[in-house]
Amino acid sequence: MPELYHYTPLPGGRYIRLLYLEPGTKSDAGRCQLTTVSLDEAPPFEALSYHWGSTQLSHSISVKGEGALNLTFNLVSALTRVRHETEVRVLWADAICINQESIEERTEQVQLMSAIYGRASQVLIYLGAATDDLAVAVALIMKMFNLALEERRTGGTERLVESRYPSAKDNEEWGLPPFDSPDWECLLRFFARAWFERVWIVQEVRVSSSALALIGDYEISWLIIYIASSWFATKNYKYLPAGTGIYAGHIGIVGWPNRIGCHKLEPSSSFRVPLNQIIRKMRPSKATDPRDKIFGFLGLAAEAEGGEDPRLRPDYSKSLERTYRDASRFLIETERSLQILSAVCWVPDPRSPIVWKKTSIETEYGTETTSKLEWGPPDESVVFPSWVPRWDCPIIAYPLVGRSDRENFFHASGDIPLGLIDSADENALIVRGLEIDVVLQQSDVLSSELIGYEPHQTILDTAWLEMGSKATIYPDGDRLDIFHLTLTAGLMLNQKEAEGDAGYQENVRAFRKKMPKYSGRKSGSHVEEAKPPELSENQLKGSDNCEGVEPPTDIPDVDITIDMTGDPDVYLRLVKEYCDHRRFFVTKKGYMGLGPQGMLPWDTVCVLFGGDTPYVLRKKEGCWQFIGECYVHGIMKGEAVRALKDGVDEGEVFEIR
Repeated sequence: MPELYHYTPLPGGRYIRLLYLEPGTKSDAGRCQLTTVSLDEAPPFEALSYHWGSTQLSHSISVKGEGALNLTFNLVSALTRVRHETEVRVLWADAICINQESIEERTEQVQLMSAIYGRASQVLIYLGAATDDLAVAVALIMKMFNLALEERRTGGTERLVESRYPSAKDNEEWGLPPFDSPDWECLLRFFARAWFERVWIVQEVRVSSSALALIGDYEISWLIIYIASSWFATKNYKYLPAGTGIYAGHIGIVGWPNRIGCHKLEPSSSFRVPLNQIIRKMRPSKATDPRDKIFGFLGLAAEAEGGEDPRLRPDYSKSLERTYRDASRFLIETERSLQILSAVCWVPDPRSPIVWKKTSIETEYGTETTSKLEWGPPDESVVFPSWVPRWDCPIIAYPLVGRSDRENFFHASGDIPLGLIDSADENALIVRGLEIDVVLQQSDVLSSELIGYEPHQTILDTAWLEMGSKATIYPDGDRLDIFHLTLTAGLMLNQKEAEGDAGYQENVRAFRKKMPKYSGRKSGSHVEEAKPPELSENQLKGSDNCEGVEPPTDIPDVDITIDMTGDPDVYLRLVKEYCDHRRFFVTKKGYMGLGPQGMLPWDTVCVLFGGDTPYVLRKKEGCWQFIGECYVHGIMKGEAVRALKDGVDEGEVFEIR
């Protein structure tokens, strides 16, 4: 057993180690040398971008005359792939060039990552070994790349709108396979490779001057992959409804790093991106260390340039909860907005760690590995504030604001500025706002699989009959339209406003025609009603007693048997997207809403100053627990706060923990 290599500490400042990979055959990683150099005076080198995979150090590489380094299988595979037969290759690879056992060195080197990848002559992206279907996937990528180039040449670039899916005729005209062709599955497997899920790929690609993807024996410019996948996205292939043979939603994860990764096409543009924007868009990405869901983007964050605020410096001595809390509070303070609260998603217990359970299955194309999210037991020593997003948790329900680059049109708190109150306790978020109402009834947790046209999927019909039809704050003639707007949170694709859009309204009418009639028949649904004995009025500060409130029982029949020209599937897709992992609810005053999965009857609907949406809060001992954002029709554009006058009524104080 060879002696292990011992790292010599790096000098202070901008010093790095370079890996000199000696030539040889591609049967193994061979031998290497490690040399310490100043980053500003470093010789030409290439930076390696790869997926760490299993953390088991099952392989090793000899460091010439100084021992051996234990490495993961994926890193050894990448080194074997890039090794020259006759020339030394000068590389930078994080797991080798950074002493992973030194928290201090990891912290210092991570702060240099954007500079390292930016200075590299080329970034080598290792996507893994070849598979039997690789040639088919590469051919499709090249086809879409050429289609995109032709459109740019002729000026005919077309972004298909949400009411327009690619059709069989489109595929034929573009020379693409029919929807039932297995070629599409080959393409999806290409983009499902683990590298595309990594947090760090955004930085590694975005700052590079040139990037080359290596997969099997193929070498493909990253620019080709970018242009092809962007073309795919603009044609709405990833939005194809069920039944077409393609579900390409997860290709969307490549869209963001692809799009920002080609900024070098515009040399004058900066690689810096607002932190709030990038951590939200890349939330589905994965990291071996969950703190990297923040640290992995600080090298790109515009706010972190210069490193003046210690909250935006990578520091691996910080706990997970402190890392997430510091970033969240920084964004609230600097943006003077509570928009980051919309990123809070339901978790069984914020103190519980995420465990990704991997399952491998054998297919005709080889071994495919899937990951399933599970929650570990809560750590009783951890204090994780309810208002801090768990960035390591993938999106469960799509946020209502901040998903696109467009300006939000929800402004529930109007133009009243953020009412943030200083606190010595960093776990407390103390803000001003108003209590609006309490939750009276709510549906079961909605799931996209349970929403459809079949009789057993008429959960929407049930929601209307049991609750929506009784939302008395709205006029009788408008109530059904408001119900359907609420099911999509008043939104269309890309967070465009739905209310007043003619195409949206036609799609809703077509959907009603296809659904069972909205009538007064009884239903065997599950609707959770408020139970005052569990949460008495004394627990609802400032609210009236809800005991004995009986909504009207008369349910109006709605005649929908008229001719329609819209597409019901387009509306249904929106409902599935916005209702998934949410609850439909009505309040004591008769508002309809769409709220977070974790809400309960008698929770409080509030407007917090500086917030774009209303929020659901739960009264705790001496404070409030944050449950999540919500859509409440009629108070999304400042209606609830218009009576307030600056300096006359400052609202109520909410201490959220």
